[in-house]
Amino acid sequence: MVSFIAVGNELKGDDGVGVYAGRRLEKLGFSVLFAHTTPEAVLSKLPEGELYFIDAAQFEANKPFIIGSAKGNNISTHSYSVDLISRYTGREIKVIGIKTYSHRFGDGLTKKAKKNADLAVEYVLGLSRSAEIS
Repeated sequence: MVSFIAVGNELKGDDGVGVYAGRRLEKLGFSVLFAHTTPEAVLSKLPEGELYFIDAAQFEANKPFIIGSAKGNNISTHSYSVDLISRYTGREIKVIGIKTYSHRFGDGLTKKAKKNADLAVEYVLGLSRSAEIS
């Protein structure tokens, strides 16, 4: 079974895109823990099975999102790196980093970040239908 940890600060523009995507995934029937800005707070609640962090990310590639392993990868925008959490829990954690554009306090999601999140959710849904994740 695959589960998601949705990370982000909804008060800081596109930084809340992981939480937005998490809500969409939850409505589609996926198991989602909402960590917001403190992913370490949900460590005691981690379910068994495949685990993904879904979070805002800044990267140069012209892609709406990237997916990678937590090992040696710090694409989270938060103080606790996913790599550190992976080492602490002894579990492999994958990361879905959604490309963002603005992190201004008080702004909502930009249209571009929301579209990127929607594309990431559709990608996850496609994987689940093809049984690459379940």
